[in-house]
Amino acid sequence: SNIPLSSFALLRVVPGGVDRALHNLCDWWEHRNDPNICVFFFDDLKERHLESVNRVQRFLELGGGEELALAVAAQSTHEFMSSPDNHSKFDDHKIVAEIDRLRGYE
Repeated sequence: SNIPLSSFALLRVVPGGVDRALHNLCDWWEHRNDPNICVFFFDDLKERHLESVNRVQRFLELGGGEELALAVAAQSTHEFMSSPDNHSKFDDHKIVAEIDRLRGYE
């Protein structure tokens, strides 16, 4: 249908108003078909992980084919990122500290 998401949400999902998160989604939803926007939903990422990686790969016009997609899919799971060998690589505090160190902001 051509009903804007904000109108649908206001009338059907959240009677009396649209909360902040839904309002942000409504702002992005209007741009979902723009050529420089690629929208994902968390459930889709979880349920169709490899397909989502392939979508990002196509959207960013990356080469590498299926081999790269499989490697990225394998290394972007919770299991991989939370493993004892890898968990510290995905800690935002450590990443920010390292970026600050490289920029000389210590």
